[in-house]
Amino acid sequence: MQVFDLVERGARAASEPNPGAAMHGMLTGLRDRLDDVYDALDFCGCSEADDTPDRQIFYRSPDLLMMRICFCPGLRTPPHDHSTWAAILMLSGSERNIVYRRCGRHGLEKTGEVLLKPGSIFRMQEDTIHVAECATDEPAIALHVYGGDLDNLPR
Repeated sequence: MQVFDLVERGARAASEPNPGAAMHGMLTGLRDRLDDVYDALDFCGCSEADDTPDRQIFYRSPDLLMMRICFCPGLRTPPHDHSTWAAILMLSGSERNIVYRRCGRHGLEKTGEVLLKPGSIFRMQEDTIHVAECATDEPAIALHVYGGDLDNLPR
């Protein structure tokens, strides 16, 4: 498997009438090929240079963003949503996602927690609010797919 194989599969899923569900199906089909996906994205490094997850974007279009994300031990995002559907396929390590819902005008209420291990898939709706963090003492590496270019979506 190579990067263009992942992009081709992702673009095909993104063009479906329900792209979030189609992407979940595409990622499910990759579960048996985690090593191949990991190797295809191995050109992306995992830097411990700062306190943010290492994002390596390998495909960007107005309706699809695909990237490899590496959370080094101890890293944690602030609460956020993506303003579009999102799906994660965990490749190695472990990532904890704490899920929230809006409570009042400025508050958040924890509604659940999802622990991702290799082969786990986490699908989010456009209004899913979560905190992501590395859950072990080894880097958490995953394929993240979004229904739009996060840098150009209203948030």
